[in-house]
Amino acid sequence: MDEWPSVQGSAPWSRGKDESREAMAVRTWSFTFYHMKEHIPAFLDFLEVERGMSRNTVLSYARDIKKFSASLSRSMEALE
Repeated sequence: MDEWPSVQGSAPWSRGKDESREAMAVRTWSFTFYHMKEHIPAFLDFLEVERGMSRNTVLSYARDIKKFSASLSRSMEALE
């Protein structure tokens, strides 16, 4: 997958005094997703092998995850 959002600063669930709820939500999602990225290939394998999903369905999940990652990256850039 492409570059993942960078996560810096304090804990993502603590909101700064000048930070909006939307900014805090984006930062929290980015933090969580960044730390889950290493599990994505195993999740996609699980869908195909254990759940018996078709290859096309698994590829669709992978595309959606990649789009979500790109959206988080854009949101993080907009906050900076």
